[in-house]
Amino acid sequence: MKVRFISALVALPLLIIPLILGGTVLTVLAVLISLLGIYEFYHAFGIKDKKLYGIGATFTVLYYLLIYFDRLDYFMPLLGILVMVCLATFVIFYDKSNLMNIVCVPMGFIYVPYLISHVVLVRNHETMGMVAVWLVFLTAFGSDTFAYL
Repeated sequence: MKVRFISALVALPLLIIPLILGGTVLTVLAVLISLLGIYEFYHAFGIKDKKLYGIGATFTVLYYLLIYFDRLDYFMPLLGILVMVCLATFVIFYDKSNLMNIVCVPMGFIYVPYLISHVVLVRNHETMGMVAVWLVFLTAFGSDTFAYL
């Protein structure tokens, strides 16, 4: 319990400050967390191919650029291009690639960066962004803390 408390004291300011500042700081933090998250996702599924991680990382950064420049109308074309790049990678590297690994790339993109990006999208909402994002985090932390206790 002591270790959890100390780690919370260190981690909370790293979360609270970007949430308060929002904008670029929060977006950069979300990109870094997403890149680490897709690495962990791919590692959990046994994907060791660096080019597949590179594809996922590239499209993660492109997606956050769409968010930053408020061009989410290009999300579906970006997702379609990601799927096509993955399929092309499978065809080009057929003898060295595994279809399950190829399928995990777009799934990892949707599961990690897309879901994490909603923290940025909620926070950037004009009227209720700050309140809504705090409500989400306090609900999650409260549920986890009291379930643990």
